This record gives sequence, C-alpha cells and structure tokens, in this order.
Amino acid sequence: MYLLRAKNRWSILGLLLFVIGYADAKTTWKMATVAPENSPWLDFWFKGVSAIEKRAPGFHVVTYTSLSERKVIEGFKNDEYHVAVITSEGTYLLMPELMVFSVPGLILDDEEIDRVREKFKKRVEEVGEKKGYKVLAWFDQGFEYLVSNFEVSSVEDFKKLKVGVWSADPLISLFFSKLGAKIVYKDAWEILDAFKKGEINATYCSPLVCAVTQAFTQVKFILNFKIRYEPAFIVTKLSTWNSIPQETRGIIMDELNSRVPAVIKLTRWYHVRAFEGLLKEGIKQVQPKEDLKTFIIGGINMEEYIMKCPSLSRDDIFQIRKITGR
Repeated sequence: MYLLRAKNRWSILGLLLFVIGYADAKTTWKMATVAPENSPWLDFWFKGVSAIEKRAPGFHVVTYTSLSERKVIEGFKNDEYHVAVITSEGTYLLMPELMVFSVPGLILDDEEIDRVREKFKKRVEEVGEKKGYKVLAWFDQGFEYLVSNFEVSSVEDFKKLKVGVWSADPLISLFFSKLGAKIVYKDAWEILDAFKKGEINATYCSPLVCAVTQAFTQVKFILNFKIRYEPAFIVTKLSTWNSIPQETRGIIMDELNSRVPAVIKLTRWYHVRAFEGLLKEGIKQVQPKEDLKTFIIGGINMEEYIMKCPSLSRDDIFQIRKITGR
C-alpha cells in the first residue's frame, strides 16, 4: 500500500512538473530584415514587439538586422527565421503576383498608393495564403528615384548609365535596359563600394535608403521624378502562424494593425527629410524632360512587363489603373 501511495505521489509530482514546465514554456520567433540598426522603421518594430510580448506572456521575438534580402529569404524558407520583412526582391521571390505594385510608372504618389492599398488589402492576403504565407502587415519602403554622378534628364542620357541594380525582380531590369542603360547586379550593401570602384555611376533608391546606405556620398544628382513604388511586407508561414494560440494571433494583428498607419506616416516624413538632406549635402535636383516623363509613365507596354514576370495579373494592372485614373 505504501509503494502504491509513493508511486502515486511520484506520478502527481511528474504531472505538476509537466504543467509548470508547459506554463513557463516560451514561443520564440526569429525575425529577419534588411533594415540596418539605425533605421527608423526598427523603432516601430521594437515598440510593437514590446507591446505584443507584454500582452502575450511566453511569446518572444528575436530580431536580426542588416541582412541581405537574399539571406533573409533563404533563412525564411529554411525555417531559420519565422518572420521576414521583405521589399521588392523578397516579394518577387515569395509572392511575385504582388510585384504589380512595383511596375515602374504604375503608381506615382502617396495618395495613389493609399487608395490602392485600401482596395487591394484582401487581394494581398489571398495571394499570401495561396503561397502558404500569412501577410502580417503592408507598409511602404517608399518611392524610388534615380541617383547618379552625372546629370540625367532625358531618355538619351540613360545610354551613358551603368546602373547598380540590387533587386532580383525583372521589372526594374527591363525598365533600365529599355532605356539603354547597362545593368550591373549588386547586393544592396555592395552599392556604395561599387560606386567607389567605378563599377556603377547610378542606382535607384528611396531618399531614405540613399541616406542610410551612404550612397549619397558617391552621387551628385537626383532625378526629381518617382520611378516606382516599393512596398514592404511582414510575412510568416501559415504553418508557423497556425502553431501559436489564437489569442496570441489576435494580439499580434491588433498591435500591428494599430501601428502600421503611424509607421507609414513616419516613413513618409523621413523620406521628405531625407530628400531635403540630400539637397543640403550638395546633391543637385534634376527636372526630367517630357520625353523621360512619358517613358516612365507609359513607355513600356504592360504586356512586356507581364512577359518578364508572368505572375502579374492583367486584371490587377487594370484595377490599379482604374484607381489612379491612368
């Protein structure tokens, strides 16, 4: 009888230890991003993570910064990272249908992308789910401009360019090749060194990226016309998403949804300040001639972009044109 009672006591103790261990167990997500540590976007991310962790005890996020987008995607696919922040290259590799937002000349300003985002939010979620991903947030990487170390204002000027292209997506490559520019593929963090070595004399980026990557130290001119919009998405795999409690999922979405409008507004403010900062550094603003404006907006037939990126939907392009009125 004593042995039986002792056995029961050990069973109960084991059960208690299991319960206690389960209660203290933590779910740790690893998030990877190309953003450097000095990026203002990371301030938004860390504040959001802190709020999520307070509301969801046992849930923890470790953030890895300053990675190349290819390393982000490779690690994400191999389950090294649970969450990835992607821009154009990652979007092309994971959800190429969403490259429709980055077709050069299709979306030209903040007001247009706000209307497009409102209409396409559900479409973005559906595309992600079909690919096996949960799109947690959609915000802006920003609009990209041409920066160069000699003046570029016309279509003819592009024939002198050696453009550093740091995205694997074929849309931007088609755009520059149609203009007659030489394309030099580089990782985003290799652009500065490529300028110094004379391998390139131009690249494309948002004003903030130009400042953060120090590319502004190697260029003299910025073309004052937006080439294209570049989105940014926070994504996880559906399998990863479904592995955490529904309550935690609700907390994550609540915190992100409540913060995204503010980060979009803040990012745009930083882009304006960065553009002004580039001019203060002595970079000259160049106004495009009409032939170049016309080419950017419609110089390449949309069918050519679709041929280069077959995942693009004609209907999506039509809907965006309907929204923008072009």
